Amino acid sequence: MYMTRTQIYLPGDQLIQLQFLAKKKNTKMSKLIRAFIEHGIENERKKAKKNTFLTDLAGSVTKGPKDVSKNLDKYLYGS
Repeated sequence: MYMTRTQIYLPGDQLIQLQFLAKKKNTKMSKLIRAFIEHGIENERKKAKKNTFLTDLAGSVTKGPKDVSKNLDKYLYGS
């Protein structure tokens, strides 16, 4: 896998936690950072997929009365 070098700024407490985790897991900080980024990207993909599903579902409703908001009681209670 081709990788591009980049630089980020971290608050001190995040750096300390990363260093601690890297030492505890006997791995490099860069590997941890890549794993955290991948996890975050995957979560965003899942959210986007859920949002697309709901949008598709709402968009698929094409039949029904056009005046539901105006005549809600009529449709709910038949009055």
